[in-house]
Amino acid sequence: MSLQRMLTDNAFIENKNGERTGPFKTKFGPEKLVIFNEQLVVTENDVVIQPLPNGTEERFAITDVQFNSGIGRMQSHFSITVVKEAKQERENKVANNTTFHINNSNVQVGDGNIQNIVNAFEQLTQEIESSNSTPAEKEEAKGLLKSLISNPTVASVLGGAVSGLIGVM
Repeated sequence: MSLQRMLTDNAFIENKNGERTGPFKTKFGPEKLVIFNEQLVVTENDVVIQPLPNGTEERFAITDVQFNSGIGRMQSHFSITVVKEAKQERENKVANNTTFHINNSNVQVGDGNIQNIVNAFEQLTQEIESSNSTPAEKEEAKGLLKSLISNPTVASVLGGAVSGLIGVM
């Protein structure tokens, strides 16, 4: 059986402008597919669309494209690495950490770093208490910190850690 006869799936390529080409014969694998078409125009960040028998489609973001010139009986082809769009969006969300730096401190706010900021605020509160400031100045400083962590944006970043922080202050 030739390799070409094993290509039982159809695929469309959609570029960043939403223009589709195809269908192209292929076989979808877990993360790769091969298309035997030397005229194919495809780049990373395009989308591969797989029509499903139930009339719906699955979309795959293209993360890598390799052109392989033929050798022997193997024809030239494109080897395309893909990831399901929903999975890529989750990975991008995790990878897209925002980091805030607070001067004179070792604090980072971002995914997985909530404990760092809780510890930093606790330490900052202790430093305020042990400072040479007047009781009124200490209360004002702690009030400003409470105001900061009570801010809706800051509270949403810190999540459940906010109530613990407010209790420390």
